[in-house]
Amino acid sequence: MAANRHLKWYILGVIVLLTAGLSRFLWLHRSTDATEGIASGNGRIEAVEVDITTKYSGRLVAILAKEGDMVEARQILANMDVQDLKAQIRQAEAEARQAENRDAAYYDLTVAPLSANWMACHVKPY
Repeated sequence: MAANRHLKWYILGVIVLLTAGLSRFLWLHRSTDATEGIASGNGRIEAVEVDITTKYSGRLVAILAKEGDMVEARQILANMDVQDLKAQIRQAEAEARQAENRDAAYYDLTVAPLSANWMACHVKPY
């Protein structure tokens, strides 16, 4: 009976050691799609935080990158709604055309008649 009792403890010890060994093996050789290409380990990590700003304020139409995503320089991260900016451009173009028309009308009413009179007075026919 004593031998039977020692055998039970021996088998239990072998099972525990096999379970621990198998767990260690699986832990060291695990691979998932989420962690593929990412190194892991212990130590100190220094990260750079980058603030992103835009030249113009406005509403976002779409956000193309999520927090924590790897991005590259010059990669588009979001799309802005530019309808307000396009309306401002159209308004500025219309104001520029109005100014040109005002200048042309001013020239036609003031400068052109004076030039014609000056030419009539100072240019002698042959």
